[in-house]
Amino acid sequence: MSEPAKGVHIAAGGFEYDRIMIPIMTQYPLEKLVILQSDTEEEYPGANKITQHFVDKIMDNPIPVEIEDTDIYDFDSVFQKTVELIREYTSEDKLVYLNISSAPKLALAAMMAAAFFTPDRSNVKIFYGSPEDYVIPQMVAELGLLTEKRDKEASIENLEELGEKFMDNGTGEGVKEYEEIPVFPIQEITDVDRKVMRVLKNNEGVGSIKELIEGLEEQEDLDMKRSSLQYRMDKLVKMNLIERNPETRKVEVRLTRTGEIYLSSTGDNVD
Repeated sequence: MSEPAKGVHIAAGGFEYDRIMIPIMTQYPLEKLVILQSDTEEEYPGANKITQHFVDKIMDNPIPVEIEDTDIYDFDSVFQKTVELIREYTSEDKLVYLNISSAPKLALAAMMAAAFFTPDRSNVKIFYGSPEDYVIPQMVAELGLLTEKRDKEASIENLEELGEKFMDNGTGEGVKEYEEIPVFPIQEITDVDRKVMRVLKNNEGVGSIKELIEGLEEQEDLDMKRSSLQYRMDKLVKMNLIERNPETRKVEVRLTRTGEIYLSSTGDNVD
């Protein structure tokens, strides 16, 4: 079996050390580590302080590390940044490893969505490292939250040891095994589909198919028959990229939030 190729690791800054560093040393060779990290401490100051501790600890290692300022508690921010990074590195024919072991749940979902969204998915691998043990449940047990009995003196000493273990390893101690997440293919969107979406974006929706046809002619220099446009609209509705207003007799059409994110992520210039 051939050795895994070196790649660019992308991970969200979180409460993890082992599950970011051990994969680099044992399973997925590193070319560079990119850490998505919130650039503000206003919303979660305590959490950001702990995250910074682990980021600093990771940067103490002799490996190339880059920090990308991203709100890791905001889906759109993580999605957009991950799409941008994947496209940048895959365009250079580099392998990208998305490490979702340390990501907050919202960031995890955004990173996976970005991978599915990427046209060149052959150079993208998603993995999750399962820890040998979790530190937080050990702390809960020592606090006696699940039992009525508690030895306070013993608990204080044990909690201090567990606190040190947490600050050394993160919420997970060691890595027991890896789970690689398949990057499923998605239906491709054509240039004509994007033109339809751009017109809807520029006009903040339209009130009729006739209005959409006129917008395509004027803004995109595209002459399209009503039947062809109806077919494309049906496809885009099924993909949840556009939506019709079913509560009116007029055919009101606009972009969905998914469509907004998709269009901005393609790099299309929308006036």
